[in-house]
Amino acid sequence: MNWRLIIIAGSTLLLYYVFSFFGKRAWITFLSKEQSVLTRATKVAGDFTQRIETISSVLNKTVKTVIILIGAAMILSEIGINIGPILAGAGIVGVALGFGAQSLVKDILGGVFVITEHQYVKGDVVKLGDVIGTVTHLSLRTAVLRDSDGVEHFVPHGSVTQVANYTKQWVKINLMVPFSCNNSVEQVQQVLTDVVKQFSITPLTVLGIERFEDNKMIFHIDGEVRAAEQWRVLRELRWRIKLACEQNKLILA
Repeated sequence: MNWRLIIIAGSTLLLYYVFSFFGKRAWITFLSKEQSVLTRATKVAGDFTQRIETISSVLNKTVKTVIILIGAAMILSEIGINIGPILAGAGIVGVALGFGAQSLVKDILGGVFVITEHQYVKGDVVKLGDVIGTVTHLSLRTAVLRDSDGVEHFVPHGSVTQVANYTKQWVKINLMVPFSCNNSVEQVQQVLTDVVKQFSITPLTVLGIERFEDNKMIFHIDGEVRAAEQWRVLRELRWRIKLACEQNKLILA
């Protein structure tokens, strides 16, 4: 009985399952110790937890793949198979496939930059190309987005030339509210000011008349809100404005 073979195979499987069950948690613990340094360097403490979750997942998958490859090479060598020609052949095949796998390499390199530059992480709402959705899965090759209709989109990193992240710390609110010119400007300004004061957590400002269109005057409401809160705030703001206009007999255009 070849005990060396049993020990190699057993050690490979043991390491694989250890990293399967505890590896990701270990990476998260390790990266969390660097939290203060990373947040000072990048000034993005808000998404630190999501960031280390994504990085830990990718690192753990990479380590498990390396364990399997090394274990397989040691087992082949132990049973008398010369892995030199295999490695040489793999190198030749790799060169041949390389010409046809340039897009794959581009995707992986793009994924590395997405993760290291903290462009977005799982749970962010982003726009990749023409697709807007929530990131449900992120790997070195692709990002999986689920849009507002529930449709999943698989977007290779290499195909993305521009990324828009709607959930990065804070976003601007620019709401244009059209009123009939038959309304009193002072009354409209006062009513809108009273409405935005109701948002104590999110400071908003009524900037006044932005422009005129036909028989309409467009009032501009401006402010900054916490990332991912803009849609809820806008819905509530519109509802409160409509209610206030009904109570004060103001005419929306």
